[in-house]
Amino acid sequence: MKNRRILLIISVLTLMVFVFTGCAAQQGKTESKPAEEVKTVYIGFSGPLSGGSAKYGQNCLDGMNMAIDEINAKGLTVGGQKYKLEVVSLDDKYKANEAATNARRLVQQYKTPVVFNPHSGGISAISQFNEQEGFILAGYTSDPSVENRGNKLLIRIPTPFTWYLVKDGFVDQAMARFGKRVVAVPGVHEYAKNWTKIFIEEWEKAGGQVLGNFPVDYTTEADFYTPVSKALATKPDVMFIGGPSEPTGLIIKQARELGFKGGFIAMDQAKENEIERFLPMEMLEGFIGTGAVQDYATTSEYAQKVGKTNKGAVVFLEKWKQRYGDKEPTSEASYHYMMPFIFAKAMELAGTVTDAKAIYAKLPAAIQAIPDEQMTRVIEGITDTGGLINVTLGTHVKNGKREPFVMLAPPEYKSRKLPTN
Repeated sequence: MKNRRILLIISVLTLMVFVFTGCAAQQGKTESKPAEEVKTVYIGFSGPLSGGSAKYGQNCLDGMNMAIDEINAKGLTVGGQKYKLEVVSLDDKYKANEAATNARRLVQQYKTPVVFNPHSGGISAISQFNEQEGFILAGYTSDPSVENRGNKLLIRIPTPFTWYLVKDGFVDQAMARFGKRVVAVPGVHEYAKNWTKIFIEEWEKAGGQVLGNFPVDYTTEADFYTPVSKALATKPDVMFIGGPSEPTGLIIKQARELGFKGGFIAMDQAKENEIERFLPMEMLEGFIGTGAVQDYATTSEYAQKVGKTNKGAVVFLEKWKQRYGDKEPTSEASYHYMMPFIFAKAMELAGTVTDAKAIYAKLPAAIQAIPDEQMTRVIEGITDTGGLINVTLGTHVKNGKREPFVMLAPPEYKSRKLPTN
């Protein structure tokens, strides 16, 4: 009897052990959920990645990739779903037709809600169909004419070149220092043609004389001796030039070697801080162009004029140095670093990664929500035609040093700022 009682107690205890063990195991299964899937949003880029403008295109990509790595490290959640961003880049060789072909491929194959393109010819071509095909065109060009097409899914990113020609800008400074006789040696691409047309109008409006126009292909030519010689034969005070930095630097070098003592006005595609890496500063004396990235970090006056800070420019240079070492940071790199943060925030606010119209509608709010350290430039908003409202620096080389100067958005441009909603 006693043995039976002991056996019964052992059986009950054994059963209880199995029951509790089973419950614990079941509870463990309930709490151990599978890892949440992280989906991918592809961001498209079509730009020159070969030929004479390859460095320009790669600068854009370097900025984008640096930002996207940071976004992915922090994590992006939209509508409760986790995402990572990935850039898909295609070479368009600076050709408009190839840019259009690439954009269609990116949207059809990768469902990209945004496609970046860094030249006006490509932007013009892509803007013919991006609204119909439902994706945002992020255009990096200073040509303001791309805003005139009524495209509701277009962003034109940098400062329009017309701002450089306002009072106390490029024209006034060159005339005051060197004189009123100018000759043009611009590029042959659409952006250069538009820049040159507006520049000539503004130079003549200011009382200057245009001695001639000698366009050359900055992307294919390796020697500019003939057109530079023809230009200098007109006896100019100032040369109007500009394309990618390296060929622009070669034109400056050949002009100086041929005895030119005057000044240079450069389109904003050419960057003085890049050119000075392979030309001595004495050759760049009198160069007037867009401000260097470093100037945005070392000068805070421009940001203070609109109640902002230049923290983003400072942080960008630090991060660029850590990632790319001694590689020269450029304006296109800094802008393309900033833009993925804006788009990612707009996606969060819109609650979608696919609806381009909804994402675009949240861009004004996204610009205001981005912390200063991610804003490499001071952006006051976006206009109803898609232009970012930038606070801009120009640069004038005097006595072997860059002297930055501030250019604010014209009041008529700021008056078209989209509301934040």
